[in-house]
Parts: sequence; C-alpha cells; structure tokens
Amino acid sequence: MRLGIHATRGRSRFRPDCLRAVDIESGEKLWEGRLPADGQATPMTYFLEATGKQYVVIAAGGHGRIGSTTGDYVIAYSLPQE
Repeated sequence: MRLGIHATRGRSRFRPDCLRAVDIESGEKLWEGRLPADGQATPMTYFLEATGKQYVVIAAGGHGRIGSTTGDYVIAYSLPQE
C-alpha cells in the first residue's frame, strides 16, 4: 500500500494507514485516529487562529483493486495541543 507522509511545523508527521502522528526525532506515537475506510491520500493540516488549534484532514476512500476497506469519507481531527 502506498502511504503519504505529511510533516507539520512542529515535530510530528502523519501516516494515513490509520492516521497516526509520531515524533520525527524519537518515533514515539503521539496520537492516533481510526478511519472508517483505508486512507489512500496524503493528509492535509491547517491551523485556525480563532481556536488556536491545528487540524488534520484526510480523504478515506480505500481502494477496491487492492482489497482495502472502501468508503466515501473526508475526516477531520482536532489535534491535541502541545
């Protein structure tokens, strides 16, 4: 399965197999979110000054030809504040 990796301004990056953030220096898992279908896209992040929070968004649609769980979702998570 091909997975995109997205780095943030902080010290985390995301792998969309189950949307997991890990510390880029230690490899320690910082956060994990379950997807209703396999993530086959590179996640996107954005920061809202009004809330002071960073969000991560991913399209979770799976891929029928490789036998992954399919669906039609766009999922957004609010990340824990450091």
